[in-house]
Amino acid sequence: MALAPFKNLSFVCNNRELELCTLHSLHANGLHRFIQSNFNRFIGPFPVTATSLNISLAEARGWVAEKRSQNRENKALQLVCSIPSGEVVAMVSAFNFDWRTPRCEVSYMVDKEWEGTGLASFCLKQLIEHLQSQCGVIKILCRVDPENHRSLRLAESLGFQREGLHRCDFRNGHGRLLDVVYYGLVKE
Repeated sequence: MALAPFKNLSFVCNNRELELCTLHSLHANGLHRFIQSNFNRFIGPFPVTATSLNISLAEARGWVAEKRSQNRENKALQLVCSIPSGEVVAMVSAFNFDWRTPRCEVSYMVDKEWEGTGLASFCLKQLIEHLQSQCGVIKILCRVDPENHRSLRLAESLGFQREGLHRCDFRNGHGRLLDVVYYGLVKE
């Protein structure tokens, strides 16, 4: 099993033209700005990514190069959603692949201006469809903070089933040890 190439997808959301595509080196500047403008929101749930992309543009470029390498090695897949100017408004990721099962975990980040527009749901649907139909992934996991009601509803609306609460399972960017709700989506 391996990661199949994701075909770029142009679409309209919130009356704006957008493109969903595989992370490319040209996205480093846009991702850097995306993280900087949302840093206070992202540092809690995404401490490693937020820190890696917020420090300097050079380090953001290094992060992008590392993720592209992980894609080539079938270890991760990042899809970036941007407007024609190159401004990044969302990113969805698949990682922690176990090709023996085959399974992986997904996550998403959405710009504060795009929350509640359906963008996260649309991008995650595209990623899930690609993972299941093109890559042969059978099980997809996602972990959600039990207090993040919006993300809990999103996971459930996409067909994920609650599999359990893992206590003290994640240390956020503020140093707090949090419980995490595990969700699973199994391809039937």
